Amino acid sequence: MNKLYGNSGRWITNISSLLISTVITTSAITAMGYIVNHFLQISINYSISISAIVLGLYSAFGGIRAVTYIDVFQFMIIIIAIPTACFIVYGMESGGGITEYYRILTQLSTEMKTLNFT
Repeated sequence: MNKLYGNSGRWITNISSLLISTVITTSAITAMGYIVNHFLQISINYSISISAIVLGLYSAFGGIRAVTYIDVFQFMIIIIAIPTACFIVYGMESGGGITEYYRILTQLSTEMKTLNFT
């Protein structure tokens, strides 16, 4: 950035990157804290503190490998669990639950069940 935009461009990039990273990390720690609070029924302050310590420890001792494993796990949750939950809720909204969803899936044509990129 220094070569293209000078010293001021470098500092603007540094400060904005630092702010964005802080917001993302704080959001992750807070979300983990609320999950710990829900399952363990402890104070939200303790939950967030425990979450920050766990996040710091596995990042420090596990390094990039631990962070990568967690990112892959989160990706799997997003790709598999969230669409599955949406389909189940959709089936419940239409009145039949998972059996209604299965009935709708079996009625789809075979063209809609496959991905054709040609």
